[in-house]
Amino acid sequence: MLGNILLLINLNYMKQTKKSEIIYVPLSAIKPDPIQPRKNFDARRLANLKESIAKYGIRNPLLVEKTMNPQEFLLIDGERRLRASMELNSRMEVPVIVQEMQGEAERLIQQFHVQKQHLDWSGVESAHAVTRLAGLLKISTAELAEQLQIPQRTIQDYAALGSLADVSAFEKSETPLMWAMPIGSVIRT
Repeated sequence: MLGNILLLINLNYMKQTKKSEIIYVPLSAIKPDPIQPRKNFDARRLANLKESIAKYGIRNPLLVEKTMNPQEFLLIDGERRLRASMELNSRMEVPVIVQEMQGEAERLIQQFHVQKQHLDWSGVESAHAVTRLAGLLKISTAELAEQLQIPQRTIQDYAALGSLADVSAFEKSETPLMWAMPIGSVIRT
């Protein structure tokens, strides 16, 4: 089912990009986005993906963006596939869908929507993305909620979580996101 969801995501991007086509590029030409909101990857799931790629290849193309250097691409979606492929053979070529360059805010919004569809994207990673996006766009939580198509209360919870002094402790505690705002207000008083 997850494979079907990812295929639908990629097909959706194919519709959105100009002259979307799948091409093959060397792994060395793909650079991970240093400000990608998703940072945590389960080692066991990565190992399983590596085995699958070794046996069947990459079934869903990576989504990349053109850069100022025509020989390089910025990774938008497919970090796990990229990492697993690099471990297998850093010289291999992988299927990608190339989209035009976009601004940092546009890219972050796109990555936010892509990552929300992944199973193991943490609330902390979402909070970091929302906090950074709010800073980039300089818009209200209501406008950001509309832009991301999620409830304003969720945006407020993410912003509260992003403002906590010890976010990693909050994440390890597995406390529900809705408690970030009350905990934050207690810590600040």
